[in-house]
Amino acid sequence: MGGGRFNLLRRLGLFLLAVLPAAAQPAPNLLKDAGFEGSMGNSEFSQSWTRFGRAICDNVTPRTKVFVAKLFGQFDGKVNYSGVYQDIPAQPGKRYVASAYLRQNTGDVLEGENTAWIKLEFFDAKFNQLKAVESPVRLHAKSASNRWLFYTTGPCTAPPGTVWARFVALFEQQADAMGAALFDDIELKELQ
Repeated sequence: MGGGRFNLLRRLGLFLLAVLPAAAQPAPNLLKDAGFEGSMGNSEFSQSWTRFGRAICDNVTPRTKVFVAKLFGQFDGKVNYSGVYQDIPAQPGKRYVASAYLRQNTGDVLEGENTAWIKLEFFDAKFNQLKAVESPVRLHAKSASNRWLFYTTGPCTAPPGTVWARFVALFEQQADAMGAALFDDIELKELQ
């Protein structure tokens, strides 16, 4: 009996050695070009992202590599939004987390009620929005300048009917207030 128990324990040990390294691997980033390196500056934004409002790629103070997404207002006298987003296939019941680094620089800090943040949205096959989760904290005029700050949505469970998840980087401008927000090293991961 002693040999049978030893073989069982040995097999269990070998199984755990094979499984544990795979379980310990960090989840891969589901987004393409998460650092906006596929761009060639203002005139050629990364093709992996869809942009709206005033969104450009710039090489001002990147966190890593060369480029960042720079979002700022449209100066149209109304509350307006600028941003970039990317859709990825998703499954109901799976858990996801979105994160990004945001920054404002001296000389271009957010003024007034301008804010920037990230959002994770879930859609069905017809792109009806099923759920949206925002980072609980936003970049604003009183946020630290000249420093990359980490923002996350926290873990989110995709609701029934989910076919797509959308990562959104957002900038809100009010009353034509000045300032720009930089986004870099964006991630969307499926949690195990």
